[in-house]
Amino acid sequence: MDPHAYAASLKAVALGVWYENPNAVIVLSGITSVTTPDSTLEAWFGPHGSVQGGVYLRALYEAGIQRWFDIAAIHYADSEDLDRFREIMAEYGDANKQLWVTEVGKAVNWSHTDGFEAQAEYLVEHLRLYDARDDVHGVIIFELGGHDPSTSSEGCLDGGGNDYCILEPMSSTGEIVPRPAYWAVREFLTGQPRPNE
Repeated sequence: MDPHAYAASLKAVALGVWYENPNAVIVLSGITSVTTPDSTLEAWFGPHGSVQGGVYLRALYEAGIQRWFDIAAIHYADSEDLDRFREIMAEYGDANKQLWVTEVGKAVNWSHTDGFEAQAEYLVEHLRLYDARDDVHGVIIFELGGHDPSTSSEGCLDGGGNDYCILEPMSSTGEIVPRPAYWAVREFLTGQPRPNE
């Protein structure tokens, strides 16, 4: 969405939500590709229609989003992304707002080097990174899965045919089988090791 149109929509939503519930929390939509060098880009749209996140975030701030959200969201962030995102926020007076990583995941079928164990390692590595930072206050894993194949023909596949799920699609008997990434995330969060098979 055009940054000015997004800012206008965000303001309208925030005013309506806060009118009904002054304590409600507004989360800025997740932004990706924040570390793309701003100096080489003239617009927030990059090659092939991809959004250049750092440029887009600056454009949102220039359009006046500062007072209309409480938490900023970023997708698929490493340390460099988080640092760059935080720098841009600080430039516009939002250094103290929380960050949420609202998508983190790795598809098991991106290439021959990826698989279930690589997915598990990726998620735990990123969860450790986020846990070590004081400015990341929420994380959403993309995606849980366990879809019922009778209601979803795609099962765990996203629109691009990538499989991010950490649970296998539901079997015909209704059983949901955790993948290694599920057990790795569970162990990271709870300290409970994977149960014996």
